[in-house]
Amino acid sequence: MNMTRVLSLAATLCFFVTSTQAGSVITVATDQTNANTQLDVNHSLEYDFTVATTGDYQIVGDFTIKRGHATSADLAFGVYSGSNHTGSLIGSDVLHSTAFSQSYTATTFDVAPTSIHLIAGHDYSVWLHTNAATTGSKQYFIKGDSFLVSGNTGAVPEPSSLISIGLAGLIGCGYLIRRRKAV
Repeated sequence: MNMTRVLSLAATLCFFVTSTQAGSVITVATDQTNANTQLDVNHSLEYDFTVATTGDYQIVGDFTIKRGHATSADLAFGVYSGSNHTGSLIGSDVLHSTAFSQSYTATTFDVAPTSIHLIAGHDYSVWLHTNAATTGSKQYFIKGDSFLVSGNTGAVPEPSSLISIGLAGLIGCGYLIRRRKAV
């Protein structure tokens, strides 16, 4: 498994919670400080979380994304009841490739125009994914590959993200050791 794939699989997200008169808004975003991460049929971004307070939440994805010149597949952002996007889909927003340009642009996914009722302590997950081909010209690219947590979501990094990050470090160390021996 190459380092790029491990790093893209280890990608995680950033949550911000703000209050409005209609309820709380959870904004999911990447840190946008690192290199791009590819999104295609084999590469997606997923994050498990819980909320600290039962209530109605509006969930928004705010990402900096571009598409390849031949991208035609849709890009979907979904919220699932349950971890690892294996539970029921409880809200989503799907954007067609024509909603994206070939330059990095701020893009918002609004999961539901109305709020989604989330229960404190229950596992939820968000998943940004596509069926785009793995050829660079047909993929999507998103800025950032790490997460920060802010607000009262009670978000907890999923174990597979922590394992992926650890594996990326081990692979990097192994590469450096092998490279030194070769010199």
